[in-house]
Amino acid sequence: MIQRAHAIPDLSEFHCTFFAAWGSATEDGSLQQIRALDYETRAGIQDEPALIVQIPDDANAFVNVAWLGFIGVVTGMNEEKIALSEIGDHFGDDVETLAGEPMPFLMRRVLEQSETLDDALAIFRDAKRTSSYLYCVGDAKIPSARKLRTSKAFCDVLGPDDGDMRLPDVVYWSMGADSVKWNTKVYTALKNKHGRIDPRVGMIDVMRELETGDLHAVHFDVAGLELWVANATPAPSNAPGYDQDYVHFSFADALGACRYAE
Repeated sequence: MIQRAHAIPDLSEFHCTFFAAWGSATEDGSLQQIRALDYETRAGIQDEPALIVQIPDDANAFVNVAWLGFIGVVTGMNEEKIALSEIGDHFGDDVETLAGEPMPFLMRRVLEQSETLDDALAIFRDAKRTSSYLYCVGDAKIPSARKLRTSKAFCDVLGPDDGDMRLPDVVYWSMGADSVKWNTKVYTALKNKHGRIDPRVGMIDVMRELETGDLHAVHFDVAGLELWVANATPAPSNAPGYDQDYVHFSFADALGACRYAE
């Protein structure tokens, strides 16, 4: 069961939403980032949600927004104030493979090994990648972020000045790099709040109002090492995460408590 759960992301094309905003875009200049996971809720994955704090002996500590039994990462943040979001896409069968490093373990490795934005970008670039993915990598220490368009054959790194519908100090994608409908929705929501983007904008104005984040909806205040997460409800209701109450979690406090206990 655990093996199959970790195979799902590389065997399927799922559409999700992310954005990262900083500097002139946010209320206080800090890095604000979301990860809206639009996986199928009828599969029951949300029945065992977990926030897992990993403190390896020889790598960065990180928080994994996941489920019991899931050891890979699809949503997470490390102690060096690096946050990761992801979206599935499809750029053609000719640029996809299963003979590579599975996405959940690549994302985990990025959190374990990256101290800077450049570190994270280099790991993604040099990895033996598999399927078609979009990534968002934020570094609150700068602050800044980049979005990546990747497959086994390419790894394109884009900033706020790349592409159409640009916003200063913001990167975003929704439901795929080429989804005009959804990217326009997110662009409009963020443009209307530009200069005032904060956790409420991520949780309410984007994820809840646009209805993205079926399985879980997460907002990272990366500089503060804190997050808010809302999970889908169990069967039979399977109500989407973005419509549920958000639960606050301080990774900074948890990290301090764990290390004090040691």
